[in-house]
Amino acid sequence: MGLKNECSNFLQVRFSVKARKNIKDSKILVKVFNFKSLIFVVILLYIIVLGSR
Repeated sequence: MGLKNECSNFLQVRFSVKARKNIKDSKILVKVFNFKSLIFVVILLYIIVLGSR
């Protein structure tokens, strides 16, 4: 649990630094991150469905 919090804090700090540098870049970063996480979720669900068969 502690490790997860540290990781999220680290990401938040990095994100806020990027956001201060250039808001447009940070928006692109968020879009890319959301897209990657969406693909990850789809793959995970696919694996779960295959595993349950």
